[in-house]
Amino acid sequence: ERKRKQAETDRKRAEVRARLEEASKAKKAKKGFMTPERKKKLR
Repeated sequence: ERKRKQAETDRKRAEVRARLEEASKAKKAKKGFMTPERKKKLR
């Protein structure tokens, strides 16, 4: 019983970690918005 619960917890934890990694990747991809060239154009 305890082993089954432990396996379930590990599975959930892995799922959450994968989701967080995906979210951080998406944020990093979006980050290059204000590039130095654009800043120069704005000035």
